[in-house]
Amino acid sequence: MTSLFKTLDKNCKSSNIQLRPNGSNGLWLIILLFICFLQTILRNPATIQINYELLTVLLFGMSLQTISAIFIVYIEEIHFISKVITKLIPTVVVSLILNLVLKQDVLFSITTSFIVLTAYHFIYIFLMKSLPFSFTLGEAAVVAQGISLFLYNFYLKIPTLREHQSPDQSINSILSIGIFGIIVIVLTVRIAPVFRKWPMFYLLLITITFMICIFPIDNKISFIILIDFITNDIDRILIVGVYVGLLLIAGFAVCFQIRKNQKGSTSNRKIFHILIVMVYVPGLIYQCHLLYVASVIIFAIFIILEVARVIELYPVASILETSVEAFIDEKDAGKVVLTPIYLLVGCSLPMWIHNSPCDLLGSSSTELLPLLSGVLSIGIGDTFASFIGSRIGKHKWFKSAKSVEGTLANIIAQASFLYLLHIMKVISLDMKLMAISGVAILLNSLVEALTDQVDNLKLRM
Repeated sequence: MTSLFKTLDKNCKSSNIQLRPNGSNGLWLIILLFICFLQTILRNPATIQINYELLTVLLFGMSLQTISAIFIVYIEEIHFISKVITKLIPTVVVSLILNLVLKQDVLFSITTSFIVLTAYHFIYIFLMKSLPFSFTLGEAAVVAQGISLFLYNFYLKIPTLREHQSPDQSINSILSIGIFGIIVIVLTVRIAPVFRKWPMFYLLLITITFMICIFPIDNKISFIILIDFITNDIDRILIVGVYVGLLLIAGFAVCFQIRKNQKGSTSNRKIFHILIVMVYVPGLIYQCHLLYVASVIIFAIFIILEVARVIELYPVASILETSVEAFIDEKDAGKVVLTPIYLLVGCSLPMWIHNSPCDLLGSSSTELLPLLSGVLSIGIGDTFASFIGSRIGKHKWFKSAKSVEGTLANIIAQASFLYLLHIMKVISLDMKLMAISGVAILLNSLVEALTDQVDNLKLRM
């Protein structure tokens, strides 16, 4: 097995794919997103829409396509016909599932499978070649799957953008348009170097933002819909004020670390984990819709700021670079710094991929506990594991820098937090749910301790 992985690493380098150093290939990550979608379907089969099932099947195909791509890299000198057949196997499998299981039209099944999986294959290879030393094979797969999934889901929404929509649907459409605009900006900067100069970049950013704000949804422009969404509820206004206050605290933490003129330790970085717990836990309980909107907007801002830093955009690049250097993680070995984005995505993903994320009151398919999984594992467990492990951790796991003491702290912290929510009647735990949660916490803690993939990306799954 070791020789197989060494051959794969060597062939990746010869194919101009530079993987993240000091990390294994992380191939086990390629199926995690599919499993997340599948368990949502299995838990609430009666409430799942056909588009959600379609996306789940396509995710399964993307996992197969990843295996196909890695197999081709591993073999290296593969015959052209064999390469084509290998690439087409996932398309054939997904087409059959769409047609036979989901009862989709044959032409639709074939064209959808071929186009989506071909696009995914391109995005997957493009990410690893364009951003050297930034991903393992598994991490790149998860990111490429997320991008591909969003693009296809956005394509499915296009026909409904001009139709009458409920308030929640209108907000969701605006957020989708906004993220698509961010993708346009990133691709434009990547393809046309002239937009890396500050006058043209700001012109591009202002133009795309303006177009998003004035896009008509249900006879109202997007900006007005968002403002009405926030200002029509006094509780939302108060929560926004709290979020702004926490954002200022994060800014002070960055400034303080910069003034110390030294790189922050792992424990220092956990201040952001604590702050994100303070944002997400009350947000999920009391203002889930607002948190959903805020998380997507902040994600878009993070992407823009990272693009500005990478292209050395005047006058913000030096400030951003100094801030990043103060808290940079050892896993950020490439040109782009992904750890802050992974932290946001890790806490938000359970909410983003859920079929009905904020329907917490009615008959509803949604339970609060799955939505808290990202905050629980990253914000609570990982924070306590780092704090305790770095101070009293003496017994190391085999071939790992993580300590047994840190892992125990991880388990105890997550279990204690769940029990606290149960006592406060935020969630209801019966014996069955307690057993399932206990197993999940144990597995989660062991994954955090024994693997070298990015914690913020893997733990929430």
